Amino acid sequence: MKKALILLLLIVNLGLGVQSFAITENELNAQIDEAALNRDIRKLMSLAGKYPNHKTLLITIGLFYANEGNSSEAKK
Repeated sequence: MKKALILLLLIVNLGLGVQSFAITENELNAQIDEAALNRDIRKLMSLAGKYPNHKTLLITIGLFYANEGNSSEAKK
């Protein structure tokens, strides 16, 4: 019983620790906006590595490349 309780507490603490690293949608959008305004493609690509399915981020990257005249990258 004591071992089960310790295991349960360990699992709960690990779960709470992982959640603290997640950023909210608003925080992510703020980072995207800041990078776009500063024309920081490295920051946008770094965020895309972490959040590869975030539509706003991918559209922003596509628009960045389109504005640079790089249509082949924009279509990816």
